[in-house]
Amino acid sequence: MLKKMKSVLDIGGRRTFRSTYALGELLGAGAFSTVRRCVHKYNGTQYAVKIVSRLDLSEEAEEALREEVNILQQLDSP
Repeated sequence: MLKKMKSVLDIGGRRTFRSTYALGELLGAGAFSTVRRCVHKYNGTQYAVKIVSRLDLSEEAEEALREEVNILQQLDSP
């Protein structure tokens, strides 16, 4: 079962995503992002992670991404 990740700590010398999670198979793909299974290396919990390429995002698309992140952070579901 995939669970919602609370946050990714990779700022200011904290653990990076890749040091904490192992990426797994591709679950889906879109124009600017992919969704992959990942596993927490220390406790084995599985998650789905959305990986976004910000290189080609317009200002409007980047704002929509920020809004999506804000909405997802308010969810409280497994």
